[in-house]
Amino acid sequence: LVCNDTGVSHVAVGVGTRSVVVASGSEIRRWRPLDRQMHPMLAVDMECRPCAHLSCPRAGHPCASAIDVDAVFELALHQLSVDAQRPLPALVPAGA
Repeated sequence: LVCNDTGVSHVAVGVGTRSVVVASGSEIRRWRPLDRQMHPMLAVDMECRPCAHLSCPRAGHPCASAIDVDAVFELALHQLSVDAQRPLPALVPAGA
């Protein structure tokens, strides 16, 4: 799952789905998922973090636009390859 730094990232934690979390202006130390291997976060260090603005006062929303798309893609591929090597859970419980 590739998602932003909202509740969706925490849903991924809850259901055990690997994710790549893209953060813009949030307080990442406070709100990031705790398991950094299962849920790595990509963010650009900005002096204005955490953001308290309703709309970004900086042209181009640099905390989001500076995150490299190729880095997101490569990290997502890595997360998928890790899952591919892990055995799939049983779809039907034993004895059912």
